[in-house]
Amino acid sequence: MSFRSFIVTAIVLALTVISTMAFKIRQKKDSEKPELIYVGDAMCSWCYGFSPEITATKEHFKNKLEFKLLNGGLRPYTKEPMDAEMKRFLKKHWKEVSKVSGQPFAYNILADSSSFIYDTEPAARAIATVRKLKPGSEFEFFKKVQNSFYVKNRNTSDINTYLELLPEFGIDKDLFRETFNSQQMKQAIAAEFKQIEVLGVTGFPAVLLKVNGQYIMISSGYSKSGEVINEIDKVLAKK
Repeated sequence: MSFRSFIVTAIVLALTVISTMAFKIRQKKDSEKPELIYVGDAMCSWCYGFSPEITATKEHFKNKLEFKLLNGGLRPYTKEPMDAEMKRFLKKHWKEVSKVSGQPFAYNILADSSSFIYDTEPAARAIATVRKLKPGSEFEFFKKVQNSFYVKNRNTSDINTYLELLPEFGIDKDLFRETFNSQQMKQAIAAEFKQIEVLGVTGFPAVLLKVNGQYIMISSGYSKSGEVINEIDKVLAKK
């Protein structure tokens, strides 16, 4: 074989390898399921109202879409107890959510004597902790936290509120406590809040669809599952 023939053969082989790699990359990209992203906060009342709707949406697309829950960060790091004006506002707001969604609420935590601090960071961190310790369980835990807060009026700044939910998920309480209180987890949830800002989400609940690396806003605010499903179908039909 002449030197020229050797060079030509080498080039052909190289182009074949590159073409094969590019095809495999395209194949992998095409085979990846689009991602249904739910941005919510366990202590957001409209997110609580939306819970049955996003659950139905998730179930509808369970074979077509990967599902991802992101903690929005509604009122993280709040230090002061709610004042009377805030309690009145929330009570009126919660009653509106209940009327629209049919979700049950208790209002003891909004009583005049309540000194509850509406800090949403611990709840979000608890959900992120469950995601770390038992991936795939965080959405069901998210809904359990919603129930603890809105129906049972449990104090979400008290770790015992989360510890009592763990047996159902098979998570060791001591391991949860250690992970929840770790600096690493505090940094992780702060980073998750920042991620929401980067995505351009400014209100909760929000539903996005990630298709071929692109994030598409499907709904922002409370919607019925049928409306959300229809919007997702429209986007998927174009891809």
